[in-house]
Amino acid sequence: MVNKRRTGKKKEEELAKRYREALSAYCNGDYNVLSCINLAFVEAVRSISSEEFKLPQFSREAVLQIYSKPPSDDAQSTVRTYVDMLYQAATSAFKPVYKFEFSLDTRLTVHTRWPYLPLEIGLAWHPIFNVPYIPASSIKGALRAAFPDRVCGLEKTALFGTTSEEGILVIFDAYPIRWEKVMEPDVITPHYKEISGEIHETSADPTPLVFPTVPPGTTFAFIVGMRRGEPVQQCDVELFQAIKNALKNGIGAKTALGYGIFK
Repeated sequence: MVNKRRTGKKKEEELAKRYREALSAYCNGDYNVLSCINLAFVEAVRSISSEEFKLPQFSREAVLQIYSKPPSDDAQSTVRTYVDMLYQAATSAFKPVYKFEFSLDTRLTVHTRWPYLPLEIGLAWHPIFNVPYIPASSIKGALRAAFPDRVCGLEKTALFGTTSEEGILVIFDAYPIRWEKVMEPDVITPHYKEISGEIHETSADPTPLVFPTVPPGTTFAFIVGMRRGEPVQQCDVELFQAIKNALKNGIGAKTALGYGIFK
């Protein structure tokens, strides 16, 4: 039994080394995170048999690689410039338009099944700006769930719409505009695998899953517009407070565990 465990441990270390080699080949210098992880994933899958390849282990090495050797380009100024341009463009199409800034109080994980990032637990990552972001659909869902019945004199259905009619609120993707580290690893350790809806006590197999998150302190810019110019009287203060209160409840995944809370 001991020899079997040692052999398994040695094999795991050899595979981790091959994952790191594939990642190091693409994730160095001024690189794009989505491109490098996808290329490294393809390289690993091609060079390792399907029986040996383990996505949780690859994910762990990928997240640690991005965290320890982040892209060297300065994305902050680029993203801030884009957000300013987006706000100006929005003001020409909608009236009124508001831009609010909120900072994370806890780690954020959003779109954990992001289809463009081959990780066990993913993160919404912008393919051009090379930073994580919050899709407008996630923001709209969080706001709709937490808004009071009336904001700016309008009911929820008028603000967010229905299946047959669009709402007045226009919500844009939210982008980080200030940060120290744009991503940091977190870990959860599931002990059981669910099989046909059942969990067997005897099948305990703790598996640490390392996944990417946006760290606390990161500041995001939220842009919200209205499709018609009413109401405008004092709506900025009321809308800001409603959004602030909603974001205090969290946005994204794992909010029940305290993730995604803004201040």
